[in-house]
Amino acid sequence: MKSSILTIFIILTVAIAFCSLFIFTSGENNNSAVLASNGNGVVLGIADNNITVSAGSSFNYIGSLPQNSDKKNVPPQLKDGSFPPDLSNLTYLVMDKASGAILLQNNENKKTAIASITKLITALVFLEQNLDWEASYKIKSGDIVGGGKSNIAPGDEIKLKDLFFLSLVGSDNSAAVALARATGLSDEQFVEKLNSRAKNLGLSNTNFSDPTGLSDSNTSTAFDVAKLSQVALDRKEVREATLTKNYYLITTAGIKKSVRNTDILLDIFPQNGIKIVGGKTGYTTNAGYCFVGQFTDGNGHEIVSVVLGESDIKARFETTKFLVHWTYDNFVW
Repeated sequence: MKSSILTIFIILTVAIAFCSLFIFTSGENNNSAVLASNGNGVVLGIADNNITVSAGSSFNYIGSLPQNSDKKNVPPQLKDGSFPPDLSNLTYLVMDKASGAILLQNNENKKTAIASITKLITALVFLEQNLDWEASYKIKSGDIVGGGKSNIAPGDEIKLKDLFFLSLVGSDNSAAVALARATGLSDEQFVEKLNSRAKNLGLSNTNFSDPTGLSDSNTSTAFDVAKLSQVALDRKEVREATLTKNYYLITTAGIKKSVRNTDILLDIFPQNGIKIVGGKTGYTTNAGYCFVGQFTDGNGHEIVSVVLGESDIKARFETTKFLVHWTYDNFVW
């Protein structure tokens, strides 16, 4: 009798333990979530097991973690029934700033000349030297270079702030050369800093040979340009300059000068609730017509658009406008 009772007790104990284990593992599976990666080891955000991959993105399932209620860095999703536009003849990219997800792209890793988009990293490196905005620099004949309109002349004494704005607003190549030399660094040392900063930012397909972009050795990709522009435009000085439609200055000799922004999208946005946060144009014969811009909608969703190697001066802006509107119309955050 006692052995029978003992046997029943053992069977019940084993059964209870088995049921408890089953309930525990089932509950664990129901609460699992999957991290999304952009393929470069960068975690983009957390989503549930029914994650939908955004168009143009390359995600890998890399683990199972408790679901995060903070959805700020979750990539936006393409609306049902939407299909990415066919612009296969162009080099472009649209990136969600918060998550780093690529929403639209073509040839995003193609290495090409980027012309005056170079001036974004020139401005960034200049700012990081922590020089006095109000200090003046005397323009030398060797500072004057070709390529576009020069708004300065040998003998002009111009504040560093004015050189900075001339470089970004009017894309003035001579102003960019003077700005770099005003740091006290040699041309070689300044270029070395440009490349060191690019490496620090993880721009693995980017190289610089001068501070202006006139050299076709200044090369990058749409993907790297998107990353560079985000860091540069996070500086309020760069944002302010790239959003200035017309800039006016007076040299120390009292000479008045004015320059108009090369970004004509400043005359178009805001449009349909979309605002431009900043941007930079670029052009050389080999680079074609280029533009990188950052935009935000009424809900604070920021995207970066890069267009490289367009055929004419207006096409880069028309393509950018199309990509920006298409993205906000067809993705859900």
